[in-house]
Amino acid sequence: MNFDKMYQEKVVSVEEALQEIKSGQEIACSLIACEPVTMLSHLHTIKNRVENVSVVAALLMNEYEFFMNPEMKGHFLLNSWFYTAGARKAHSLGTVSYIPLELHRAVSSRSFYRKPDIFLGVPALWTSTVTCLYLWIPYVKKT
Repeated sequence: MNFDKMYQEKVVSVEEALQEIKSGQEIACSLIACEPVTMLSHLHTIKNRVENVSVVAALLMNEYEFFMNPEMKGHFLLNSWFYTAGARKAHSLGTVSYIPLELHRAVSSRSFYRKPDIFLGVPALWTSTVTCLYLWIPYVKKT
């Protein structure tokens, strides 16, 4: 098995990856050091073609246009397990919602409610429990 070749077959540009996001989808993100900065920094660029996209994250370290800009209301909603400074600022805009969290129950109850359509992030040992639930999500491939 040639893992380098498999990896290269799955690499796409940010623009190509953004084209996979559709209205009504839920996107789950890695947190802290695994935060998908490039994707989240460009998410607002698809505002004109999507509505009701939920972004589930636990601890975003950056402030992104998709939830800091009041014009994004109705297009994107950050569902956060932890309110960082940016999430606290944007809460009054209606672009952020808090998900109460008991970590030992969060994965099973949230995934039972709704599985995410897209997972953005890098698996890590300490996130393996969460990551394993998202392995069913197909990789975005070059065409």
